[in-house]
Amino acid sequence: MKRLIPLILSLFSVAFMQACTKDSGIIVRNEPGPVVRYYCDAALVCKQVDKDILIGFTGSIVIFSRETETHQSLSLKHHDTSFTGTCDSAPFNMIYRNDLKGINIISDADFDGDHPRGTSLNDVFTYSTKTVYKWILSGYNSDQYYYNAIQKPVDQLVSEDMTMLAPYAVLIAHDYGLFALTPNKQPDKNLTQPLTITLVTDDDQEITFKLDFEFNI
Repeated sequence: MKRLIPLILSLFSVAFMQACTKDSGIIVRNEPGPVVRYYCDAALVCKQVDKDILIGFTGSIVIFSRETETHQSLSLKHHDTSFTGTCDSAPFNMIYRNDLKGINIISDADFDGDHPRGTSLNDVFTYSTKTVYKWILSGYNSDQYYYNAIQKPVDQLVSEDMTMLAPYAVLIAHDYGLFALTPNKQPDKNLTQPLTITLVTDDDQEITFKLDFEFNI
């Protein structure tokens, strides 16, 4: 039976998230096993923070410890099964259980001559995050840093760029998120544009947001 530990987003769970970002502890494994401590799940929120779009957690958080079937299945999926030795614990405290394979940003109004209403703005936005996935794929290479920082135009992303995201991977104006989307140009006329943003998970689920975004580059 799966062991689920729901954490309601209260003073306790906020403190838990903050502890994950500040934890300076050490993971020690004498026997091969996963380096990730917890996988987690929660509803996602899409909001504007300063000049960026931030995708992050909202509401209650569900934590999957190493003893759960969910953690064990995700460890196999991510090839995280054979870590031994020591490493900093902070990068591996919480990893979002859902990997993405696509992000689609659609303009719901005329943006410019190249982007009329209903067309993709994936070439207008840059995706930023950091992930431990490539470090794990390297065989836990001690010569590499745990995090791989990613900054790419959305239309150039590949699935590895959106795998093993952490809920505190990005910090903007005291708000944590899985990733940020930053525009590289402004619309021709109205600076406030209605956008539809769709995240596609690797099991083909779609998570869609509507956002009136104020371009202020």
